Amino acid sequence: MKIRALTIIGLFLLFIAFLTGCKKEEVKPASEPTVQVQNSQEHIITVEYKVYAESGNFIVKYVAPEANKLKTYQTAINRNEHVIGFDWVNGSTFELEAYNASPSTKQVTVEIYINGILYSSAVANSPNGVASAKAVVY
Repeated sequence: MKIRALTIIGLFLLFIAFLTGCKKEEVKPASEPTVQVQNSQEHIITVEYKVYAESGNFIVKYVAPEANKLKTYQTAINRNEHVIGFDWVNGSTFELEAYNASPSTKQVTVEIYINGILYSSAVANSPNGVASAKAVVY
């Protein structure tokens, strides 16, 4: 019985030592979302825009490639979710915004993913509100 009690006490002390030995590191967010590529040479990146709108009727404005340059597009969408994806080179700024086609308090969410990682998102849920996100890739 004493051995069992000593074992339990020993395990408890090891658990306490493990918890107190962990350090918490504070990470400060950047003022503007940025993606750093390892060196200055051009790298192909995958960009994905996702838009969700409760209303199912929204306008989306975004930057995407056309003929080896970036161009701004605007499109009306009649469903709750829309995804746009493309490959491009680093050294660019990507922007995405969306709003309900008719003034509404129904939520609109925009997200920009770079290489599968969420880098910027925004939400709008007021009449005439615009959800606007931006990612700068170096």
